[in-house]
Amino acid sequence: MIGVIQAVQASVYQVVAGAVAPTKVFDTWAVPSKVDYPYVAMGAATVLPDDDKSKTGYRVAVGLHVWDNARSRAAASGLCQAMTAALHRQPLAVAGWSVNDVQLEETKVIDDLSGAHQIASTYIVNINQL
Repeated sequence: MIGVIQAVQASVYQVVAGAVAPTKVFDTWAVPSKVDYPYVAMGAATVLPDDDKSKTGYRVAVGLHVWDNARSRAAASGLCQAMTAALHRQPLAVAGWSVNDVQLEETKVIDDLSGAHQIASTYIVNINQL
């Protein structure tokens, strides 16, 4: 199942990087300590089997986190809107898989003790093996 997560995350990364350019997108939580705000980091991913009688399928949840240290959340909110426009109910190509649907599941605003804030979104990708 790790291969499924990696394939979906790679595709989501490409779409998000294009949608929020020139904002930096990191495909990991290991963000450099000297990074300019705002930025997007890929978070946790989970996968659940979602087979039917004839095909192997999965529901892959992908976390995306927009970080910013501005007083206003306007820039971070704009980045979230751009990601949602590019992903929610839009076609997604994942090598070796047929994507049935991509949906925004939830978005939440989290204030960090450092003074920064993040807007965390989870997208669900429903896929079947080709």
